[in-house]
Amino acid sequence: MKGAEAMEALELIPKEKIELMTIDEAVEFMLVGQIAVRHEVDLLKQVKKLKLAKKREDIVLKQGQYHGEILLKTTAHVGKLAAKEKRADPLPVRRGSGFNGTKPSGKPPKHERLGMPQKQMHQAQTVAENPAVVKKVIEYAKKNRDIPTKTAVLSEIRYQKEKERRKKAEGKNQKTKLEISASERAYISKLEKVARILPPKPPKTWSEKGLKMARVKAQIIIKRLGVFEEYIDWISASIGGIVTAARPIKKYLPQVKRTLRVTYTPDERKEIIRTCARITNLLIHAQEEEF
Repeated sequence: MKGAEAMEALELIPKEKIELMTIDEAVEFMLVGQIAVRHEVDLLKQVKKLKLAKKREDIVLKQGQYHGEILLKTTAHVGKLAAKEKRADPLPVRRGSGFNGTKPSGKPPKHERLGMPQKQMHQAQTVAENPAVVKKVIEYAKKNRDIPTKTAVLSEIRYQKEKERRKKAEGKNQKTKLEISASERAYISKLEKVARILPPKPPKTWSEKGLKMARVKAQIIIKRLGVFEEYIDWISASIGGIVTAARPIKKYLPQVKRTLRVTYTPDERKEIIRTCARITNLLIHAQEEEF
């Protein structure tokens, strides 16, 4: 069916009778509507591009907007009917006297019984579940001299879901920030910077002077992490002690948690332990590299 023929076919059924259609009638009408609206969207683009008379553009736009609304209403109706259609129940499998699971019924999948691709069925159900978005897209199209389409509705639904997801994530982050004081946040930020700056592995070979300087700096870092003394005491007072004092980190985690529970919130404890672990792991690479 060509675009012009599809446009004529849409005029045969009033908008008010769409919800009285059976699933077969609605699916067929939806497919016709898709051809018509696709044709009208392309036609409107050509009219705007060629800068034809505004009267001609208004005619194309008005007809396209009307057919766009019909298509969205039909799509939503298909989605509602598809949601009510039951899936083919699997058949039970019995061996002997026991029950041993199920097997496919042999019936075609729901979307095939309804006469449309699975993706198209899911999209129709999504449109049906979001009438407020459909209304918003139609109003936006009218204000901006455009044709409302299923693609625009689905895009708006995805945008709203992503917006809601970000809002929840920001709310969670904000709650965490409120539980931690400014000075605590500043301290954690500094720990993160140290973890990012400190190379994951030290040089493989060292001069005597370089090794001495590195030990001094490492001792400074260890000393300033005094609040985690029970967690990092096995590192020893110098880099040289790493080789002989390396023990499993897990052994010291209970002690760390007891130490931190007194002055830090749960979220802060997790953050500090995670950051300190990263720093410690970077330091103990010296054992592997014969530091």
